[in-house]
Amino acid sequence: MAGRDPETGGRRRSAGQAVRFIEVVVNGPKSWSLAAELHPDIGAAYQAAQDRAATQILAWLAEHATTRVGRRGGQVQIPVQQLEAAVVPRWCCQVPVPG
Repeated sequence: MAGRDPETGGRRRSAGQAVRFIEVVVNGPKSWSLAAELHPDIGAAYQAAQDRAATQILAWLAEHATTRVGRRGGQVQIPVQQLEAAVVPRWCCQVPVPG
C-alpha cells in the first residue's frame, strides 16, 4: 500500500496514485465457532449469517465509499468507481484440534 516495490524498495507509484483501502473483519465470539464445530446445523446457520453480513457490508460500501482525487490541498471526495473484496469463510482459518 505504500507504493514501494517489496523486492527493490523502489517507488512504484506516487502519493497521488496511492491505493486507498478499508479492511472489515466480521467475527463472532469463539463460543459460536465451537458450537458450529460441534453441531453441523449451527455451523450452517453461522456460515449463512456470515455470508449475509458480508453481502450487506459490501452493498453498503459500494453505495457509500469515496476516495480522494486532485492535488494536495485541493483534493475532493468522489464515489469509488470499482470495489474489490475478498470474503474468507469461517472454516478456512480453523486450526485442527489434536486428538
